[in-house]
Amino acid sequence: MTTRLQVATHSGRPIFLRTKFQPGARNWHGAQRQIGQDADVLAFLVDQLGMKRVS
Repeated sequence: MTTRLQVATHSGRPIFLRTKFQPGARNWHGAQRQIGQDADVLAFLVDQLGMKRVS
């Protein structure tokens, strides 16, 4: 499905696609799940924006 979305955009850029697991597939509480999802999005954005670590 992601490949089809990438082809449809004609941009050649990656697509961020999140699928939802069935309830109970991950035994995380709501806040922990949200933190994990936010980390995924931020990691994707950092990569796509070409951001580098500043030390």
